[in-house]
Amino acid sequence: MIILAVDTSTSSGSVALLDNCELLGEIYLSLDSTHSERVLSCIDSLFHFLKMDISDVDLFVSSIGPGSFTGIRIGLSLLKGFATALSKPLTGVPSIDAVALEFPFYGNFYAFIEGRGDEIFYAQFEKSSRGIFRVSDYKIDKFSIIDNFENKIGVFKNKNLDKSIFKGVLYAHNFGILGYHKFNSLSKEENNILPLYLRKSDAEIAQN
Repeated sequence: MIILAVDTSTSSGSVALLDNCELLGEIYLSLDSTHSERVLSCIDSLFHFLKMDISDVDLFVSSIGPGSFTGIRIGLSLLKGFATALSKPLTGVPSIDAVALEFPFYGNFYAFIEGRGDEIFYAQFEKSSRGIFRVSDYKIDKFSIIDNFENKIGVFKNKNLDKSIFKGVLYAHNFGILGYHKFNSLSKEENNILPLYLRKSDAEIAQN
């Protein structure tokens, strides 16, 4: 199964092509340009380098957040368009789950993603030889709450981090791996992939 995975949930972004869970190629960028300016170019370049075509894709996997409202909508809308045009399946993977996949040890831990201002998104996970399992709801809180937890991994761009925090990276191939397992565990194809928003957008807040 050829998988195209795209992550646009933070200011950094990446696209990856996988054959089942084997990574074929990946492009990761952390630039000032917006996702709308670069994500299609990255996808085109990846197909060019691998001598493949969009029609080769069997499954599309998109990050669904939490993260940047605009970024998530760009990536998810793009892959929805591809999936619809090609009559191929699409699945979504939460960004926090992709961060958790990089935690290097067995046991209970927390995965974090930096939000806007003093916000932080997180969830608790358990890792064993059987895999990684989320054991809490997805949550949003102030950044200072991170000091209350041990065994943690996070994606942070603008924070001074304690050395006890493992620095994670949102790689598209992790979304692809999780998307592959999710798709194969579903009894039927998903019809409506929605963003995972843990707070209202600035526009919604301004209206209230």
